[in-house]
Amino acid sequence: MLAAGIAVLYWGVLSVFALRGIRLRPPVHVHPAPAPTAALEQLRAHLDDQFGELHARLTGMEAAANDELATRRADQRDR
Repeated sequence: MLAAGIAVLYWGVLSVFALRGIRLRPPVHVHPAPAPTAALEQLRAHLDDQFGELHARLTGMEAAANDELATRRADQRDR
């Protein structure tokens, strides 16, 4: 009886050390995402295109407004 108790005691102590590293949940390794340079470059190119179109439109509108203003001034001089 004494030998069985000592064996169970040793078994329990050694099991604690052996099973100490076992966890219920596995470790989760989170790797950082790669830098989104390609997506940012595409967005930059798209925005540059849109700003270029906007600049062209505004330049055209400014030229048309200047032409209209010049026409109105010429009409007022003729009167």
